[in-house]
Amino acid sequence: MDQEEREMKIIELLHKIEKRLEKLDDITSLLHVGQSGSIKETKISLLENSPLRKMIFDLCDGKHTVSDIAKTLGKSMPSISQAAAGLLEAHLIVEDRRGQHKYYRRLI
Repeated sequence: MDQEEREMKIIELLHKIEKRLEKLDDITSLLHVGQSGSIKETKISLLENSPLRKMIFDLCDGKHTVSDIAKTLGKSMPSISQAAAGLLEAHLIVEDRRGQHKYYRRLI
């Protein structure tokens, strides 16, 4: 096996490890939600009490940046981040950073 093949195998292994760590983060976040009350009650409470949070939650597909969500909703990025803080705290969404961009992704 030459150097290039070894490097490709290492990169492939690193990607597999990264995917497994993401799954562990998701499981850990769900466990936190379970400890603080039922997932359904938490979701209903946070989403029904704030239409903005509900709209943000609906757009948290992991494919749109915070800037995209702000533009779609016609809101400022700080207002999106502030409204999303409760969803993050309740572990209903997670924040994925990719380079300079931040994405929100639903856990449930």
